[in-house]
Amino acid sequence: MSNLKEIRREPRNKDAIELLEALLTRVREEDDATEILMFVKIGDDYHRFATPLDDLVRLTGVLEMAKFDVLRRMVE
Repeated sequence: MSNLKEIRREPRNKDAIELLEALLTRVREEDDATEILMFVKIGDDYHRFATPLDDLVRLTGVLEMAKFDVLRRMVE
């Protein structure tokens, strides 16, 4: 049937894959990239992935700033 067109959909995880690829490139370029903490929403659940974390007090501050950023985006 030559009248049918192929339907292509963008996968839902396209943005996540692009971000992970950019992160992987950056980590490979930087010798001092040592800690990673990621939250990934899979289905309805959030999953945490992390390397061993050394400075938990600093990380807590970064998470508070990220929380503020997320809340700010919700109202925009």
